Amino acid sequence: RQVAPDTLFLRDQGFIDDQADENWGEINGSPEDKMLLTDTDDVYLRLDVSRDVRIGQELTVFRYARSVPGGKLVQLQGTVRINDWNPKTGIARASVVETLDAIERGARVGPVGRRFTIVPPLRNETDVEATVLASLYPHVFYGQNQLVFIDKGEKDGVHPGNRLLITRREDAWGKSLAAPNAATRIAIESTSPAAIEKVPTPRNNRVLPEESVADLRVVFVRDHTAACVVTNSDREIEPGDIAKMRKGL
Repeated sequence: RQVAPDTLFLRDQGFIDDQADENWGEINGSPEDKMLLTDTDDVYLRLDVSRDVRIGQELTVFRYARSVPGGKLVQLQGTVRINDWNPKTGIARASVVETLDAIERGARVGPVGRRFTIVPPLRNETDVEATVLASLYPHVFYGQNQLVFIDKGEKDGVHPGNRLLITRREDAWGKSLAAPNAATRIAIESTSPAAIEKVPTPRNNRVLPEESVADLRVVFVRDHTAACVVTNSDREIEPGDIAKMRKGL
């Protein structure tokens, strides 16, 4: 009752780094005799001595998953709390206080802002056309409830709560053909059982009606990129799909 209908609740999982450098250093080792580190484990951090490092400070553990159009895809993995800091050697001792994914030596650490996001629907104030760039995981297709990233952000007029539609103009079956001449059938208007014909497909997809195949809700924005949850999908989503934010929607 205290939030608007269709409000989304989401803990930050990642973003596309298109602005500030938030990399302070890395997990350089651990007294734990294991490869994968998790909650309550102690770790050693190798940090840039020029940073404002303080005992008790919490830093986010992350890794650069891969480069995508618009920047580097950052996957958040957890949180560490600094227990001891030696500015002469640049080595800090810390404890893992939260784990989102398996943490390994070499993972980056820095003051990446994190929060539990509560995103109510927000009416769109402008028209924006964006492109789906990637998801946290290197899937070929994306679907409902997955987190995807687009190439438009706050400076482009996109805000948390905005709704975007994935639209297409196509003959869906025709697009699935490996080659334009891949589909043939027994000729319908022939008396010969051996006669075949090419299955017709639209000559120009651009003149077909525009169809909406999925809905996105913006949950986190940076200057020129945004993270969106797929709230509904009738068809699979692929990198390169066009997402349209329409004024008043």
